Amino acid sequence: MKEISEITEILLNTAVFHQEKFMPTRLNFIYGDNGTGKSTIAETIWKAETLKFRTGKSVADYEILVYCHEFVQQNIQQYANLPGIFTVSQQNAELQKKLKNLESQRTRMEAALSKTISELETVHKKQELLFHDFQEVCWKQAKDIRQKFEKTQKGAKTKIKFANTVLKYGTGKLYNLNDISEFYQTAFDETARIYRFYQDISDISVFEEISGLELLSESIVSSSDSAFSQFMKAIQAVDWVQHGHEKFSISADEVCPYCQQKLPDDFESQLTVCFDEQYQQKLQKLKQIYEIYRQKANQLYIPLQENLKECFPKADNKIYLNRMNLLKQQIKRNLQIIQNKIENPSVPAELESVQSVMKEINKEIHTINQAVYQNNQIVSQQNQKRRECHEIIWNHIAFLLQQDVIAYHNKSNCLRQEMQFLQAQSIDYQRQINGLSVQISALNSQMMNTESTIEKMNQLLKHTGFQGFYIRKHPQNQNSCQIIRSDESIAENLSEGEQKFLAFIYFCQLAYEKNPDRNQDKIIVLDDPVSGLDSKTTSVVTQMILEMAELCGQNHTICQMFVLTHQESLHQKLMQKQAERMQYASFYLLQKKENISSVLPIC
Repeated sequence: MKEISEITEILLNTAVFHQEKFMPTRLNFIYGDNGTGKSTIAETIWKAETLKFRTGKSVADYEILVYCHEFVQQNIQQYANLPGIFTVSQQNAELQKKLKNLESQRTRMEAALSKTISELETVHKKQELLFHDFQEVCWKQAKDIRQKFEKTQKGAKTKIKFANTVLKYGTGKLYNLNDISEFYQTAFDETARIYRFYQDISDISVFEEISGLELLSESIVSSSDSAFSQFMKAIQAVDWVQHGHEKFSISADEVCPYCQQKLPDDFESQLTVCFDEQYQQKLQKLKQIYEIYRQKANQLYIPLQENLKECFPKADNKIYLNRMNLLKQQIKRNLQIIQNKIENPSVPAELESVQSVMKEINKEIHTINQAVYQNNQIVSQQNQKRRECHEIIWNHIAFLLQQDVIAYHNKSNCLRQEMQFLQAQSIDYQRQINGLSVQISALNSQMMNTESTIEKMNQLLKHTGFQGFYIRKHPQNQNSCQIIRSDESIAENLSEGEQKFLAFIYFCQLAYEKNPDRNQDKIIVLDDPVSGLDSKTTSVVTQMILEMAELCGQNHTICQMFVLTHQESLHQKLMQKQAERMQYASFYLLQKKENISSVLPIC
């Protein structure tokens, strides 16, 4: 795990970069070809608008120094005679006043920035507290639903995750909890299975369609005119005699079962004459009706009873059983009515209608089958139904918390607007500070032609072992200096490489110099520091970079460092020398594809 440093995150979103982030360490060495975005990274660090710093720190706590092409141009003007950077002009007094005024403005801007950052932190804490309170409200008010529908809460079993999920569903939608509960139990029941449908009564007119039922309402009597027949009709005993004969004729043994007297020899023939053929046919028809009615009843009972085998457990079978029992009782009574009619053919009879109770049974079967259908639909698509149930539950929760969600959004939006205003104000202050710093730096660069500066730069040259030239104060003009070559001749013109090397020496002097008026650590950025240098000078600059890297963070004014180069040899040498510092040294590769660059960590 790499140690964090002062700048903890850099967001690159200009030129060849698109929302590219990387987390730098104390030492950062970035290799990339020309055009891959090295200068963009240097400029982004200098502007400091999209940087994040370690906790409790801001850009105001640091001085960011960037060595680049612009630095060379700004500090080595009219290079042959070194005007500008190494000239102390007669305007110094006026420049000092301007400098003091600019520094005073910067101090005020820094104070305003510090206050804004403090206010921003306060608003941020309010936002955090608001969300914390919202979490508590959601968690508490949805307790019963969370517990009842626990299996829909996967991924949202902490207060913060629960609250964030509620916010995703907006104002939600209201559902019937009873319906949801039934749906939930089936969708998440691991033992749930598909059930067969109940078989209904296909023909509720099955009994009414029996042929000959009209005989029940008819008074069936014999039309015989024999003396015996006339006698039985007179005493209204036709049905009684007929019934007795059917019941006892076999076991009577030619003796009257009622008076125990011997029956006449021609009794059977006389009795047969009493009942004509039509009477016999109708009586036989009644017996057929009875048998057909009984058979149809049995055929009706079988599927109704089968419905109760492995029945749907969630069905309310009590109502179904009550209706079945009622149907059985009515059929039983009707069979008895038919039996009574057979025994007393002359007495008109009427059957109870069973259609209404069969309709009720079919209605109950329809209700049960609807529940079975819903169950089977859920079980056959259980994973999909679980997702649907999840959506229903969360929409219902969001609906119940609707007012709390609206209140949270209203307050949160106000705080967010306040934060956006403060952030914009902070960026504006930072831009003003950066602008003032540029102006101050420009004035300082014009006032650095002092003997102390020249001496420090010569010390650096001597320390590196460089012997190509040294800097000397101009003998006639104390506000200017000269470049003296190794043969003691005055350099009239300097090559581009010499200009860059001299600018680098001056940059190092700024990097190492401590400013007693500003207690700021320095963040150093070197953009292609050896570009355009000859091999000897490259070796010197490389050694200076290594020394600067070694001092970085070691109780030194330099606290963080970035080296960007397209020189592979320099990058390799830097990588070799940092092997023991990998806990705070990072190496990156800039890779460009389809005109978009990425910062890829190497190690």
